[in-house]
Amino acid sequence: MLKGPLAMELMKFLDASTRSSAKTAEALDMLEKGQIQSRSNIAFEDKALSTIERLTGYIIRTLLILVLFIGSCVLCAASPATMEMTNVRIDFPAIGFVGYMLAVVLAIFLYRDVKKRK
Repeated sequence: MLKGPLAMELMKFLDASTRSSAKTAEALDMLEKGQIQSRSNIAFEDKALSTIERLTGYIIRTLLILVLFIGSCVLCAASPATMEMTNVRIDFPAIGFVGYMLAVVLAIFLYRDVKKRK
């Protein structure tokens, strides 16, 4: 059997560890019964919030560019023959070309903004 200060420290540690597990079980029981409420506060720093806002703006602008590009591809692939019954002839490739140009201009502005922020 251990004797001396080491044995006393070991006994204190074992006693505290058993009390700790009992206290944890009691706290979990109280939480389960609704006797304890838990609250958390997640505060973002202003710098982190501005970074998230900037990245969200980049994502939205990128999605807009992709929609313009894909829409222009569809317009360029569409046949004007599908509009035979109408009196007005719609030139789909011309509208698609305008969409391509608009997508390129927006992509250039987005690229400039990304490079400027780095």
